[in-house]
Amino acid sequence: MRVCWLAVRRSRATVILLLLNAALLCLIFLYTAADERFQGRDLHLQQDVPRPIVVDDFKKPVIRIPKTDPWSPGDIGHKKKFTVYQQDPKPQYCQNVHKVRPSKESTFLKVEEGSEDTFVFSAYFDPRTSPPSVRILGMSKGMDPQKKFCQVWYQGQLEIYTAEYFIVPETHDMTYAPSIHVCYLQRLMSPSAVSLVNSKCDEAAHLLSVTAPRASTPSHINFTVCVTPLNFNFDKANELVEMIEMNRLLGAQRITFYNYSSGPSVHRILDYYSEQGIVQVIPWQVPVAVDTWPPDPKVQPQIHYFAQLLALNDCLYRHMFTSNYVVFTDLDEFIIPRDLTTWNEMMTSELPCYSGTGCYLFQNCFFRRDWEDDVTALTDKSVQRLKLLTQLKMQREANIWPHFSRSKYIVKPRLIVQVGVHFVFEFIDTRDYQCEVPSNIALLHHYRLWEDDLQKMRKVPDNTTLRYKSALVSRVHNSLKANRLLPK
Repeated sequence: MRVCWLAVRRSRATVILLLLNAALLCLIFLYTAADERFQGRDLHLQQDVPRPIVVDDFKKPVIRIPKTDPWSPGDIGHKKKFTVYQQDPKPQYCQNVHKVRPSKESTFLKVEEGSEDTFVFSAYFDPRTSPPSVRILGMSKGMDPQKKFCQVWYQGQLEIYTAEYFIVPETHDMTYAPSIHVCYLQRLMSPSAVSLVNSKCDEAAHLLSVTAPRASTPSHINFTVCVTPLNFNFDKANELVEMIEMNRLLGAQRITFYNYSSGPSVHRILDYYSEQGIVQVIPWQVPVAVDTWPPDPKVQPQIHYFAQLLALNDCLYRHMFTSNYVVFTDLDEFIIPRDLTTWNEMMTSELPCYSGTGCYLFQNCFFRRDWEDDVTALTDKSVQRLKLLTQLKMQREANIWPHFSRSKYIVKPRLIVQVGVHFVFEFIDTRDYQCEVPSNIALLHHYRLWEDDLQKMRKVPDNTTLRYKSALVSRVHNSLKANRLLPK
């Protein structure tokens, strides 16, 4: 009898254990399905991204995300997020908080009067996050500033949310770092304005207009170029016109410049192209100490290179929903296809990239300005007169830099959260990738003067840009002539 009772007891325990295992398997299945649906969300921005396809044509992997930036020794890594303040699940409210007057656009504004701990510059509604959010771009002193709040305005109604704080990497140990404050919203619609404050019921020192994508409006621009801030009173009109027209020949429809300082000739050129809708100029009066030329030992820069990274990320969000692709290069750089003519031809060809690619990285090679001009260019009076670098310099260094070192890139902006100088720091989805475009498809031509470089570099002939000569000469000549800046 006792044996029978023990057998029944064991069978009951076995059944209970089996039921528990079945329940656990069901929970795992439901969680996995929910996670797949969440990861595949798209908010009407693109179709569901397929899983990566393995590329067999190359011996080395095509996709890679670096752990550190090789050009920022000891700096923070690929995707470093600093202080995160717990989000309040619901909006907060305050009595007697009045809406201040809208602030002037494209201006650095203090968060608190009398304090220079944090400046804000722009605000963007981001419908890609869940829940939707407002991103406030600016610059902050130190890695862990005071906790802040977003006073969010929907017409005349105020809602208050706790802000999360992010530092853009590559700070170079400067006093200030580019920063992004993110506030997640309860509503699905974009607010009209926002203020960043230290205490939720403070009277704000500014009021930023929130830029939001227009509903159901497709991108009408294919390629937009974002350029590092103009500085040191840059006034080389012929180089600027060559840069603009060369990028247009490659496929650029819009070029955005951030102007810290430039000379009268460059001002005239920027106004000329702005009136045509080709160029957009954003005033960029950084409110802290920046680099000087010639260097002044009495001036210690407080933010790296004219807040370059802040400008690049502002440009990303500025064109996120108006451009299919955004190109990040400097004044003296061009992404040149090797066999094709335009970026559009290159991007629509069968690139060796995964279907979920959000960033296309191009390897850097130097066309040194201190090397002799091309022999054939010496007999071309038009090229000589206009001083066209892309036609005068037909030799480059044999060394092609590896990806992620001095690279520049083209992105699909809706897939990107945060960009760096040489590669993307963060994607909106973990399945979006950086693709290392092989050098036989395209190269980054970098026309640079190495005045203090005594190293002997092997030269390689490269006349890829010769195919643009006729159109480029005509365009640059006409532009300089129209602005009465044509060299004699």
